[in-house]
Amino acid sequence: MDQPGVSQDPKLLFLEALSRTGDSTTAANEAGVDHDGMLALRQVNREFAAQWRMAEQLFEQGLHQELLRRAIVGFQDPVVSGGELVRDQTGRPVAVNRRSDQLLLALLRARCPDKYALTVLPPWCRWLAILFVIAYILWVFGDLGLRLKSLR
Repeated sequence: MDQPGVSQDPKLLFLEALSRTGDSTTAANEAGVDHDGMLALRQVNREFAAQWRMAEQLFEQGLHQELLRRAIVGFQDPVVSGGELVRDQTGRPVAVNRRSDQLLLALLRARCPDKYALTVLPPWCRWLAILFVIAYILWVFGDLGLRLKSLR
């Protein structure tokens, strides 16, 4: 029996599932449609291709919101001790709020690259460093050879 207000159009079911899962294969399975058929339809139908892109953008927005939540608000992480879930006096599981510093840094690097970007040395700097180490080793061993000669 159809629910009122819920579309039974397979393309719309697919697009809704795609916006939730971000994966076209999973979306096709959930919508009960042929994945290859959806890919082919996207190639020939511009409107469907635009709707597909919109569904992917909705999924990406959801990822971004979840990233912000985990980085800034945090998430409840259950406390486990000795392989067992720790419970309070009432029997409810104990959890601590955790935030993700790695996600926060990733956000800062994306939003403020001049302040937080990782600096990567160009290849010529690495070669210069290698040459410096070689020169230093030769200098140390050369100096050592002169000292040994003077001891004789």
